[in-house]
Amino acid sequence: MEQKYLTDFYNELIIKQDYFECHEIAEDYWKSNGNFSKVDAEVFLIQISTGEYHYRRGNLTGAKKCYSKAIKLLEEQHYNLDDLGLTEQTKAFLNHRLADILNHVPFKPPNIPLTESMLNMLYIQHGQHIEEHAFIASIYENHVTHRNIVHKHLVRDRTSVNQAREEALRLRQKRSHHS
Repeated sequence: MEQKYLTDFYNELIIKQDYFECHEIAEDYWKSNGNFSKVDAEVFLIQISTGEYHYRRGNLTGAKKCYSKAIKLLEEQHYNLDDLGLTEQTKAFLNHRLADILNHVPFKPPNIPLTESMLNMLYIQHGQHIEEHAFIASIYENHVTHRNIVHKHLVRDRTSVNQAREEALRLRQKRSHHS
């Protein structure tokens, strides 16, 4: 995954904590590559962001499924974690997060183990208004609770999606009448 997309992904995942949006970023990048598959590294990242979305909203079953899939992908695909901006602590993080979910530990934002270079890129893009060490500390202490972020799939404007579905239905109906 290109660095710009990774930085945008982690900005949404860690700083803004908009897990829905980071899922969208990773999925858009993943699908923009012609030969995408369900074992690509982007799917691994999608599972983490979707797991966080479910965990924060109290859907522990969904969170468990996503984190279990992420762990399985990492074990089977042996992704280059450094290329994803992640440290060698990633597997331990995933296992700990899954244990928290299974033990019904109340949600708190994840401490994703990012590489120094990824933290530096996030700082350059989003944190130069404060000292770098204060920025890094602050991103791991932040806890977003705004309803429009936490429940984004319920409160977002779906007008264009609904219009596209209605148009597709009209076209299918039109074709079936001509058959």
